[in-house]
Amino acid sequence: MSIFRHTILPMYTDYNCNASPAELARMIIGDTLLQIDADGIPRLRLITEKHSVWMVDKFALSQSRSIPWGSELEIDIAPRAEKGVRIYYSSELKIGGEPVGTAQLSFFAVDYDERRVMRLSELSGMWNEPAQPGKAMPRAAFRGDMQIAGSERVRWSDCDSNHHFTSPKYLDLVCDFTDFWGGEERVCSYMQVDYVSECRPGEELRILRAGDGESVFVRGEHSDGSTAFDAVCRYS
Repeated sequence: MSIFRHTILPMYTDYNCNASPAELARMIIGDTLLQIDADGIPRLRLITEKHSVWMVDKFALSQSRSIPWGSELEIDIAPRAEKGVRIYYSSELKIGGEPVGTAQLSFFAVDYDERRVMRLSELSGMWNEPAQPGKAMPRAAFRGDMQIAGSERVRWSDCDSNHHFTSPKYLDLVCDFTDFWGGEERVCSYMQVDYVSECRPGEELRILRAGDGESVFVRGEHSDGSTAFDAVCRYS
């Protein structure tokens, strides 16, 4: 297990002076990518040897309480697991040794010339250690009718070096469309985002929303009606 440490600075907190789900995702995804580097496949090596990049497939976050500014947060990352074409990492969030949340991510490698998902067998000789067997994460998609909640234009400032909407910003978008802020302070007891297809600068996403009494679901659609992302969240 690897441990990464962060101080929650005021400039990176949200409306309620807490680390937002998106800010936690930035830290967790960033730390996990560093762990992938340490496990044998640094991003530069993946680019130069395999002409590929890592992409986040799913991200899930559970919190038992808010994480306010000034907190000294530890992110404890468990060893890599594999299933199908995906690698999985899970982590535990702690403050002063006390668990305050968990996270799970799945990644796959994409050949940026052919725009295809790489088989893990194509990367097998690059890892320092073999992976544990993994378990597929559940889907966040809602089964049923959804209502239009609005739209969102992808800005250049929303995009990363892969030239698409950066992974943590989806969580900000989901929080905005599920009224996470603006009322009584709430905790993100569960949020999962499934990154289905890339969103490019200038694109207008149609945002849909639905609920089942326990969870709120959000879907982003491209102009052709295809799914850009699915998300599910529960707040306490």
